Amino acid sequence: GGLRTPSETLGVRWSDVIWDQDRMRVPSPKTARKGKPERFVPLFPELRKQLDELFDLAPDGADFIIPRAVRAEVNMRGKMAQIVRKAGFVPWPRIFHNLRSTRQTELTETFPAHVVAAWMGNTVDVANKHYLQTTDAHFAAAAGSCVKSCVNGTEMDRSTLKPQNDSMQETSGNVVFPEEIAVSETAYGLLEETRRLA
Repeated sequence: GGLRTPSETLGVRWSDVIWDQDRMRVPSPKTARKGKPERFVPLFPELRKQLDELFDLAPDGADFIIPRAVRAEVNMRGKMAQIVRKAGFVPWPRIFHNLRSTRQTELTETFPAHVVAAWMGNTVDVANKHYLQTTDAHFAAAAGSCVKSCVNGTEMDRSTLKPQNDSMQETSGNVVFPEEIAVSETAYGLLEETRRLA
């Protein structure tokens, strides 16, 4: 859900989950000072699955979704780092902030930035400055669609492209090399072919 941890995570109650509307109320102490004491996030399929399982395990009359962590002595960051190390990985610094950042980046790939910012309880400017990431997947996707592409089972790469003519062309005062024209036109053609096949 992209909640701030621990401040928001610990405050969510079972009564905040609105099952029939596929959303969850998130009380937000941080934004309450700015007149926004709460927001709503969708019950994303992966979130709903976890909540369904937790609900089945919760004792009758349970109030908070994460009851153990409500106790002041629980150090969630330390516990999470311990779990990550036990799994054989190195914990990220600022682990919960980085998890939230990753979620904001993932959601922005699918939904408009202003919608994701509303769900996350921040602004598009804050997201751009502090949350959105450039990932290896972005590089891979860009390379896969522009430099190497597979259309109808035929792989093409830049080395196979031929200049359309032997001279440089001028466009709007900018020098454009023929090879760049060929690459641009090929990439555009591949994009159109991909759209057609989809």
